[in-house]
Amino acid sequence: MLATLTRSRMFPRAALDGYHPLLSGVLLGVMAVAGGAGMALMAAAGEPGEPMRLERLTEDGQFKLRPSWSPDGRILLFARVGVDSIRTFRRDCQARVEQPLSEENHMQWDAVYSPDGQWIAVTHDAASPNQGNMDVWLLDVNSGKWSVLIGDAGKLSHEEYPSWSPDGKRLVFTSTRDGNPELYVIDREGKNLKRLTTYPGTDTHPNWSPDGTRIAWATDRWGSLEIAIMSVEGELLERLTQNDWLDDYPCWSPDGRYLAWMSHQGGQYEIYVMDLESRQTFNASCHPAADMFPSWRSDGRLCWVSQRDGVWDIYLTEP
Repeated sequence: MLATLTRSRMFPRAALDGYHPLLSGVLLGVMAVAGGAGMALMAAAGEPGEPMRLERLTEDGQFKLRPSWSPDGRILLFARVGVDSIRTFRRDCQARVEQPLSEENHMQWDAVYSPDGQWIAVTHDAASPNQGNMDVWLLDVNSGKWSVLIGDAGKLSHEEYPSWSPDGKRLVFTSTRDGNPELYVIDREGKNLKRLTTYPGTDTHPNWSPDGTRIAWATDRWGSLEIAIMSVEGELLERLTQNDWLDDYPCWSPDGRYLAWMSHQGGQYEIYVMDLESRQTFNASCHPAADMFPSWRSDGRLCWVSQRDGVWDIYLTEP
């Protein structure tokens, strides 16, 4: 089932049109701008070219953003897009129950647990998902108290898409505080803010490697959005994808050997996975419906948001 990525046409901006009006500030705005994981994926795969065997985790059918997991793999965080709201939920996948992350009706998405499970970082927008200031907030899981990790710098700016360092001491995130989407790191206490990228276009959706030495992210410095890897100091190490379609939302497998991302190559959204040792890449979702926002669980199973049953829900590869 291994195959190399193929070259195709430029990503059409209209490809996301019609999904949901609130997404213009979350998705389209950005565009203006021997591993256990591999074993789990191969076990879930059928014959070459066939869809993987998947477990459906949600059944409400609403559009969802960035699923992510608690360190023990029990709790699933995700944002559900409603008619006029984007709210984050915690779903206990063993008990099959869920609750909103906040009782207040704030716009929140991109929620991620810290490696020790004691904190949740989330993109927070109290005003509107399209025009208000987006900040990164922290939730103390034990006390239930909220605090602002990083807010605007005296002008309208979007601070979003946090990702934790593996030691839980820092976060990398995307910000428009200097005029365009760039990557920054900050201490968990909100100190020592550092800008990592200085490209005049779009640098976005970072994900910290499990060994703490690298950051994967999406950038349009070569034309369409591509996946690249940098050092934690911001030095470009490698460009991973080279095609004319959108490649976005990279995420590392727990063992650090694989990288998954969302790609629009071939004219539809699919989940691709690269073996970083061999540089071989394969289509993990392999389905005519749209598949978006990949996320690894601690046991090496991969989940994503899919429209494969005619509505939007979250699916997890079977063990």
